[in-house]
Amino acid sequence: MKRLGILMALAVVTTACGQMASLQAPSRMATPQRLFALTTRTPADLVAKANEVFADLKDCTADVTTWTAKVPGDKDTVTYGEARMSFKKAHKDRLEVTKADDDPKKVGTVIAYTGGDSAQILLKKGIPLLGRLFTLKITDKKLLTTRGVRIDQMDLPAMIGRLNAKRATFDPTVREDAINGRKVLIVTAKGTFKGIDDDVTHEEIAFDAETGVPALDSAFVGQHPVLRLGVANLKPNVGLNDDLFVLTKDSTFARR
Repeated sequence: MKRLGILMALAVVTTACGQMASLQAPSRMATPQRLFALTTRTPADLVAKANEVFADLKDCTADVTTWTAKVPGDKDTVTYGEARMSFKKAHKDRLEVTKADDDPKKVGTVIAYTGGDSAQILLKKGIPLLGRLFTLKITDKKLLTTRGVRIDQMDLPAMIGRLNAKRATFDPTVREDAINGRKVLIVTAKGTFKGIDDDVTHEEIAFDAETGVPALDSAFVGQHPVLRLGVANLKPNVGLNDDLFVLTKDSTFARR
């Protein structure tokens, strides 16, 4: 099995609202207008709102996108993917891969994670003598991003945890931007990826100005982005069943 390059638009993915796209991302992902106007909102205001939204969230579904660069600034190491995402508290994630530029054979793969140190993977086409369904440690290379980030380090609970970590320090300046016509407020944080990807120098989080929820999460090494997480068509509190997050050899893409 090849590296699956987890489509963890998941996490943040599960937190955003409305159409999202990534800065300097492939053309298929809309590019935000560069407004860069300052606002009177503070990072503390936006983090508090994100905590409030997360507290009210029971579950959600969304269409997610990921853009990663294994080597900062090297476009030849960029991978892009899309997935249908489902999330349920306390810690249940499901991804259904719908696009994978680096390996089209990944399309149709389903990944389920319910906490702990392992996740389930259901391949669209089975491996002779081995079948379709596998349980792997979340540290398995097949489940990591190209930069070695784990699924449990990129989902919604992980992002909320990073925002509230004592080691996180925020730039006092809040920038204004627009993504797909929606106003967003962007904060910059340092120290949030310590122990996850130590090369990351800072993280930029774009909050929807109307709802206050995260709309785009980007990690940088210097001036170069190495991770972009986007979401669209988010539907909160839809009443997902627990069995959606337990895969069997007969599981199929969920119909939403």
